Amino acid sequence: MISMTSSGINVLIDEDLDKSKLGDQTARMSRVATLDGGGVLIHSGVSHTDRTIKVMAVVPAADEQSLQTMFTSETDIRLACRDGYFSGAIQRYNHDNGSIEIDFWPTAKIA
Repeated sequence: MISMTSSGINVLIDEDLDKSKLGDQTARMSRVATLDGGGVLIHSGVSHTDRTIKVMAVVPAADEQSLQTMFTSETDIRLACRDGYFSGAIQRYNHDNGSIEIDFWPTAKIA
């Protein structure tokens, strides 16, 4: 179960556990080729702001409309899931007959 909340809007989402990706993280890394044919990796750490939380679910029409409103007009959304409590915004929102796909970009992990 995921909760998404913004100013005056609260939506509970029963996510598709097989398709949603809540725990994926990436490191701040770059790769540089060297003149000898090798390469150097530069690892600059890991941050919750580098992750994308992907939510896939089937929701009622009213929740679909609320999520659309969050996507188009809210920049400070709270998302609570089994991996933590985050602030951030919806970067991508796709909906079709009650099926939704959301990419949420956190700005901070609150808890």
